[in-house]
Amino acid sequence: MSCISPLPDTNVNTSNYTSIIDSAAYLHMANEINMFDSIKPYTSNAKEVLITDGNSSTNIEGIENITYIIDNTKVTMKDVLFLPGLSHYLFSTQIHVKEDGHFIHIENGLASIA
Repeated sequence: MSCISPLPDTNVNTSNYTSIIDSAAYLHMANEINMFDSIKPYTSNAKEVLITDGNSSTNIEGIENITYIIDNTKVTMKDVLFLPGLSHYLFSTQIHVKEDGHFIHIENGLASIA
């Protein structure tokens, strides 16, 4: 697991904040509304996401950008899904690498995200 910290001026309680680097997630997904710069309704036909247990799902409540600090660099993640039923923030490696043009290096149990 890697720690991705929201900007200090957000109202997110960072003491219990964890994120999961997820190679299967098709979008970044967050469970705390205060993480978002703002929020707008999600208008796609898909209204829920299947949870990894394969038996349950959670509703998509909205979509918008989130701004973070990663290794002292301000990063804006676009079109993050808001799913209050998630237990953690899901950081999509697919989006980060393919669409944002960054890289992820994993070695000896540690992930470097740039």
